[in-house]
Amino acid sequence: MPFVGRAIGVFGIGVAVVLCRSGVCETASDTTSAEPLSTADSEILPEAGYTAAQWKDKQSPRYPRRQFRHSREGWVQLNFSVDQAGKAHEVAVVASKGHKAFQRAAIDALHRSTFEPAASGEPSRHTTRYDFEIKRPRIGAAAVQTRSVVRLRPVPRMRYDLRQEHRRIPH
Repeated sequence: MPFVGRAIGVFGIGVAVVLCRSGVCETASDTTSAEPLSTADSEILPEAGYTAAQWKDKQSPRYPRRQFRHSREGWVQLNFSVDQAGKAHEVAVVASKGHKAFQRAAIDALHRSTFEPAASGEPSRHTTRYDFEIKRPRIGAAAVQTRSVVRLRPVPRMRYDLRQEHRRIPH
């Protein structure tokens, strides 16, 4: 089944959001297939002139602090409806990987977001996926950053009393 959807973009530091209209998010390797649409696939696609709900105010999820501190990553796929007021409701977690804190953050971001309702005015079902990733700096940048943070303290020099070699006297 070909990918039918629209990439929304990257919001915040390290958090990517994708909205899929077909109800299923597929990987990029699935999108490159040159298979023609079958009649079964064309029945799933929206009718001509149909305008699905669109993001009006996209809220990015807040990365859970504890998960960020421990460098944990994950993703959450949510299924939801958009009502006439443009708010998400009937939110359900379809699939996820990682800690449950990611699920709570994704659901919270979806509830804070607003949508432009579908042109028909009827509630419409959508699926969205939130990826929680920590963008790591390049190796060279990390080494430079580490050097500026770590400071070496000089070891105090000691001088020896020549008369008593076993006794060290600090400067």
